[in-house]
Amino acid sequence: MFLNEYRIGHAKIMLQENLGLAIDAIAFQSGFPSVQHFNSKFTQLKGIAPLALGNRLSIK
Repeated sequence: MFLNEYRIGHAKIMLQENLGLAIDAIAFQSGFPSVQHFNSKFTQLKGIAPLALGNRLSIK
């Protein structure tokens, strides 16, 4: 569980920095083996899908 939390934290920082990266690039750079696994774990731990969070952050 700790490793996924660490990876999700890394992904969240990448989303907040708005680097213009696609979700799949963020998933793989954060160490997830697939986008599906990344989306599932991110949503489970953060309560929001990574794409939705990225969209929300880019609006502000």
